[in-house]
Amino acid sequence: MSAVPVGFKQTEVGLIPVDWKRVQLTTVAQLESGHTPSRRNPKYWNGSIPWVSLHDTDALDDREIHSTQQSVTQEGIDNSSARILPRGTVVFSRTATVGKTTVLGCNMATSQDFAN
Repeated sequence: MSAVPVGFKQTEVGLIPVDWKRVQLTTVAQLESGHTPSRRNPKYWNGSIPWVSLHDTDALDDREIHSTQQSVTQEGIDNSSARILPRGTVVFSRTATVGKTTVLGCNMATSQDFAN
């Protein structure tokens, strides 16, 4: 067995710096799910709020996403379970492109294909 490097400690997840604490993610971050406003109501679409969906798969390879292929209106947000998430939110794809991740470069909403 190899020695633990100075400044690190061995945990069940591997080596981490000695001053780090291992905690459940939900104790330091809030988990949000995205949502899709009704497509039957045109008033909910083509607004000013960027909306991350599977149409943005290529952008998920970048460190941050700043624009999306689709957008929603405030009325679409108000009449659905969708929420506007703040800049800096980490988004994880959990369906067709499972595992892809990026950070919101501005306030945006996401589809239900993402855990945020």
